Amino acid sequence: MDGTILQGLDFSWSLIWRKLKYSKALQMEGMTRYQSGEFTYEEWCEWACARFIQAGLTRQQLADFSRDITVSNNFISTVETLKKMGLMLAIVSGGIDTLLHDKIPEYEQYFDYVFINRFKFDDAGFLCGVVPTKFDFKHKTTAVEMICKERGYSLEECVFVGDAINDKDVLQSVGLGISYLAKDYEIYHCAKTRIEENDLSLILPEILNPCV
Repeated sequence: MDGTILQGLDFSWSLIWRKLKYSKALQMEGMTRYQSGEFTYEEWCEWACARFIQAGLTRQQLADFSRDITVSNNFISTVETLKKMGLMLAIVSGGIDTLLHDKIPEYEQYFDYVFINRFKFDDAGFLCGVVPTKFDFKHKTTAVEMICKERGYSLEECVFVGDAINDKDVLQSVGLGISYLAKDYEIYHCAKTRIEENDLSLILPEILNPCV
């Protein structure tokens, strides 16, 4: 999602840390505790969310934070084309649902599956919790495998579009891994196809030509 569907941010969580003026050191503390195994991914999400709650983060603030975010060029026409061709679409992201909703309110109508972190708000609009995705980093592949099992596909029949290091495992696991405006050298080189322009329609020939 971050960097593929949405542009103008590296990572949903980093955007919020920065806008709330938390130090880079605190942000890295949480990530280090996750990478060392002290935190599970879910615990890391809850730890970060607790800091955001402490800062009094509101739904309106998140809407304000998303103002400079843009939708990748030709997103709607691209997903509509893929749906018309009968392809099943999924979001498997470590991003945050509110940022996506603010830019594409109807996003769920385009996707058969959406795996994403979901923020919870109280009646006054203050952040009060998070429902973490179970499928970030190495577990993105698990999500794709689960979909394949439910729908009767193989990983070789799947396409994944990613841009960051948490996409590496799944890009290497599917039949067609596409890097889109890759942020990381490893991602650029582990993908089978690379898109270097902000135009999602450029993935269509890569996906549809084998079907012709």
